Amino acid sequence: MTSEGTVEVVDLRGRPSPEQMAEAQITLERVAEQAITLVTELEVVPKFLLPAAAERGLRCRLEPPKDGEWRLTLSPKAAEAQVHEGGS
Repeated sequence: MTSEGTVEVVDLRGRPSPEQMAEAQITLERVAEQAITLVTELEVVPKFLLPAAAERGLRCRLEPPKDGEWRLTLSPKAAEAQVHEGGS
C-alpha cells in the first residue's frame, strides 16, 4: 500500500486471483472513509468492483488499461455532501 497525495493506493498486481478479489472486497468497505485506488493486472477485479461499488453508492473512476494494468479509483459520495453542507 502506498499513498498518492490524499488517495491511498492498493497494488494487487502479482497476487493470486482469489487473494485479489478478497482484498477488493475489503477495500470496498474502507472506501466509506477515504478514496482508494486499486491497481491490478486482472480484468475480473474491475468487472466485479464497478457494480459492487455502485450498489454501495460509491464514486468510481476506471482508467483505460495501460500496459496490462487496470487502475480503479473508488471514493465515497458522502464526502461531497459533507463539503456542501459544511459550506452552507
